[in-house]
Amino acid sequence: MKSLQLLPAKPASDEVFLRRVFLDTLGILPNADEARAFLDSTAPDKRDKLIDALLERDEYASFGP
Repeated sequence: MKSLQLLPAKPASDEVFLRRVFLDTLGILPNADEARAFLDSTAPDKRDKLIDALLERDEYASFGP
């Protein structure tokens, strides 16, 4: 990116990240409880944990590669 003189995009908000990661991995949106749990979490690694959890779900095996 540097050689092309492109600036990286700002990190996505938690709300946008949550929506994108669910759609990209499972093809569905999170339910209200899943969204609330993620958005209320103060864990510094909550995004990493969510990704790992989504990759373990049966829906990923059906939707993923």
